This record gives sequence, C-alpha cells and structure tokens, in this order.
Amino acid sequence: MWQKRFLECDVYPLFGGLLTSEILERCLDDSLSMNVYSAHDYTVLSVLSNLRVLPVYESMMYFACTVTFEVWSSLPPDHPSGPSRIPLVDGGEGSGKVIRILLNNNPFNDTRKNIDTSMPPLHLCPTSEVQPQNEVCLADLSEASVREMVIDIRGKYTKLSESAVVTAAKTTDQDTE
Repeated sequence: MWQKRFLECDVYPLFGGLLTSEILERCLDDSLSMNVYSAHDYTVLSVLSNLRVLPVYESMMYFACTVTFEVWSSLPPDHPSGPSRIPLVDGGEGSGKVIRILLNNNPFNDTRKNIDTSMPPLHLCPTSEVQPQNEVCLADLSEASVREMVIDIRGKYTKLSESAVVTAAKTTDQDTE
C-alpha cells in the first residue's frame, strides 16, 4: 500500500509538497526557535515521501507517530539509535546547519516489554509516556541539501499542479463539445 501511494506515485509532490517545503524552510529560518505541526498519518507519510526518506523506513506507522526535525549548528553526534539511514553527503564540520530527521513510529508502546514475539506489534505494552527508544534517525541533511530539496519540491509541485490544471481544462472542453 505504501509503495503505491507514497513511493511509486508520480504525483507525490502534490500530496504534502508545500507543507514539506515550508517545514524545511522554517528549519533554516534563524528567527524561529520552534515549530510544531500536528497531522494524521497520511500527512506524515506524504512529508516523509517528499523528503525521500520513506523508502528507508519499513515499519508501520502507529498512533501518534512523530517526525522531529532537529536543527544543529554543526555536525551532530551519533543518535542513540545508530547512524542516520541517509548519512550527511555534503558538508560537515563548519559548513553550516545540519537538519536531522527523526521518526518515532510507535511512541506509546514499550517495545522492550514485548517478550512474546509471536504476538503482533499492536499488542505491545501501552504506556502513557513517550518511548524514546523507538526513535530512529532517518537522515542528517546539510543546509545546502535542504535548500536544494526545497527548490526541487516546489518545482515539482508547480509543474504537476500546472499540468493538472491543463488536464482539467482539456477534460472540461471535451465535456462541453
């Protein structure tokens, strides 16, 4: 299901593209100290799809999953979950901000207490506290990479939305003939 809707879909920038570019732009804006967005799972999936980090994450999204964008002034230390699945490809020490993208797909289940592996993951031990051990570092992106992503996402969005308007106009013209 995820493959067809979020990875193999040619029009993914139309689904969450503007939101994704806005989030990235705000990560680079020094006048803002914090931004909080709240969304349903499909919006979260569309943002991850636009960031092109969804293919590296295979697990299902659970209730109240979170995506965190951390802004670092330099190369951050390794995340407790291990190195990012998409490593920093350009930049490094002293070359600007680094945007770290973290995903906690299962924040209210203590996966350490799921001793019986024969049970499906929905039967994990529910908790009232966020379980940080479920967090995974998806990507560490340089400031330059993030700026390129914003331009790319907005460009694809504009091209697809213009194409959709032309297609809709042709359909309307054919219907009236």
